[in-house]
Amino acid sequence: MIELRYFIRIIILQLILCIYVFAGDTADYLTTKEYTGLTIKPDKTYTKRVLVEKKILSYKGKKELSEFKVFYDSRYEKVRLVDAYTEKPDGSIVRTGKNVIKELDSPYESGMMEFAVSRMLLIPFLGVEVGDTVHLEFIKENSSGRDIFDSYVFAGTEKAMEKIYKIEYPESMELKVSESNFGKGLKKTKEKPDNRWILTYSSKEILPYKPEQSMPLPERIFPTVYISTYKGVEKYGEAIYSKYFKNINSEHQSIVNLCDKLLAGSKNEQESLNRIKRYFSEEFLYMPQDDLFKFQPRDFSEIIDSGYGTPVEAYTIFDGLMKRLGIESSILVAGDEEHNLKRDLKNGNILPFSYLISKINLTGEVYYVDILNEFYNMDESEFDKKIAMILGEKVRFEKINCKTKNTRDIFYSVKIDQDGNAAVHKENNYSGGMASLIRSKYKYMTEYDLKKDYEKLMSAISIFARPTSDLKIELGENTTISYDYIQENYAATDGEFMYFDLDASLAPYILELDPGERELDFESTEDFKFRRQYEIKCPENYQFLLMPKTLKYHGKVFGVQRKVEVLNGNLMINDVINYRNGIVKKEKYEKFYETYLKLSHPGNTRVLLRKMVEK
Repeated sequence: MIELRYFIRIIILQLILCIYVFAGDTADYLTTKEYTGLTIKPDKTYTKRVLVEKKILSYKGKKELSEFKVFYDSRYEKVRLVDAYTEKPDGSIVRTGKNVIKELDSPYESGMMEFAVSRMLLIPFLGVEVGDTVHLEFIKENSSGRDIFDSYVFAGTEKAMEKIYKIEYPESMELKVSESNFGKGLKKTKEKPDNRWILTYSSKEILPYKPEQSMPLPERIFPTVYISTYKGVEKYGEAIYSKYFKNINSEHQSIVNLCDKLLAGSKNEQESLNRIKRYFSEEFLYMPQDDLFKFQPRDFSEIIDSGYGTPVEAYTIFDGLMKRLGIESSILVAGDEEHNLKRDLKNGNILPFSYLISKINLTGEVYYVDILNEFYNMDESEFDKKIAMILGEKVRFEKINCKTKNTRDIFYSVKIDQDGNAAVHKENNYSGGMASLIRSKYKYMTEYDLKKDYEKLMSAISIFARPTSDLKIELGENTTISYDYIQENYAATDGEFMYFDLDASLAPYILELDPGERELDFESTEDFKFRRQYEIKCPENYQFLLMPKTLKYHGKVFGVQRKVEVLNGNLMINDVINYRNGIVKKEKYEKFYETYLKLSHPGNTRVLLRKMVEK
């Protein structure tokens, strides 16, 4: 399922990048020293030395630092533990014995068969108490000889007294080194003993940051060093193409046989493409792959016969099928937000580009196809409006522009009686990435779970809401959920007056921090259109006295448009909210927050009716 796929992809990526993780969130301790040293050899093999010292400040910190986990690829990486011990406040040392250290399979690769290559070194610190300092030092040796990318962020959610990042590499090596968000307090030295360069970055007394709602990734706002043996992001893309997609053999017998099997009786190219997508999304079992260069693809016959493989393997077969059919296609690596692209290209940051999709030209119509996701229809993608690399001899960048946009439309029909009770019909229509989320939730839901879900939905509306129809779900190209219910006390009465509030605010976000609390930029990664329509019929002998006003607002990361009118005695409200990718700088957050308050004002949801006086 889609949620599991992206969860695994993100978790594994974090493990690869961070080298080690703790059993919990980093909090309630002090980093007294953190050192990472990378020594690269001419053949691109390397060693990474990591030294960590952390002082426990609370019971929670004690629980979090009771063990460390070091992950490594068992095929070409070895981990050597240099030292692990606890220093007590009186200076005494309690070392971690070899007999308590465990080597285990990575829990994140369970069920991945021959692709389960990661191992985990579990290092416990026994008997730690508040006030103790844990020390860990290990060396990881990597013999893969592949191109290298690494990054180091001089920031954290706990205070650090000292952080050091050191890179040592041959003079003859073309190593791209980029520095981002550098400022005062960060020291850099460059030495050249013998025939090698040594770069050392260090900083002291680094204050912690508090994670905030919708903050950018830490590397986008805090001092970060990027190193890479690729000459740029473009070269990374060209390497992917050269290694996997340059010499696809569409005449391979396994490709020919699969093509004949899938397309027997197909009437046209559109039907053929639909069949191929269904094969990959419903019959092919994929293995999550956080690094596109992690595995060498197997032979086509082995992949097809096994019925499973990595995304790279799946797309090599897909590319072969497209070539076999004579359909113009490209393989893309998605996807960075447009507002981050320039900076990532400058820094050589390849991290955002890790997910494969395909671009198809079918009878003059362009489709972006995610072949491994069964919940996306043709030309639907979570990467719509994001930047992708088109793989080839020369990489090009383009914004993905799906015809099927990410939208959600809601229609309310509300009929209020004399007592303030309402009969409501609600219909939700979804398309694009929004539709895929609904399909993934409901496609395999049991009748029992569906019933419970409907009960939760009613409870979320009001304790006075009770259904008057079944929950109707359509999961086709037009994904729709609709239902009817009675809501008692929908409107409150006070003498000759009756009033109620609309179900939702005009504000597109719920901002948790006011300008005085906000310390970091606000980033919107959403890009979709939300439309909402109300048709409200008031009781006989009542008229609308006060209602929300028509308004229009256009901002950097969202736009709002509302039209309000009374037609044939019914209140008609049409809202359109456009979410857009972008950054609201901290300096402009106050104005952004003021707009949020204005849109959240009760006057934008309150409706007041008055009983007409009989003449």
